[in-house]
Amino acid sequence: MNTGELKHRISLYTVTQITDGEGGFTSTEALASTRYAKVRQLSQSESTTSGQVVGENNFSITLRRPENEILSRSLLLVWNNRRMNITGIETDDFWHYITATEKS
Repeated sequence: MNTGELKHRISLYTVTQITDGEGGFTSTEALASTRYAKVRQLSQSESTTSGQVVGENNFSITLRRPENEILSRSLLLVWNNRRMNITGIETDDFWHYITATEKS
């Protein structure tokens, strides 16, 4: 892959649950890293759930693999203010290949 294709800036966040002091939990997000990546939309669909239209966009994201970095599906991926859940990760010697889903 040509590194010039890594023109989209993405952020990866860790999401943790903390107690809210009233017996419940609240999610907090902490920035894990900000990187340049190649982002491609794979598909998009709409469905109706409980009378509401729900959209789903699937993306392919490619980014360089730093040494000793481990990605997990529990990370939140943000690109252009679009929040995506990581659904799959493949890795080789140089790259991470991520599939992610955005629901709206």
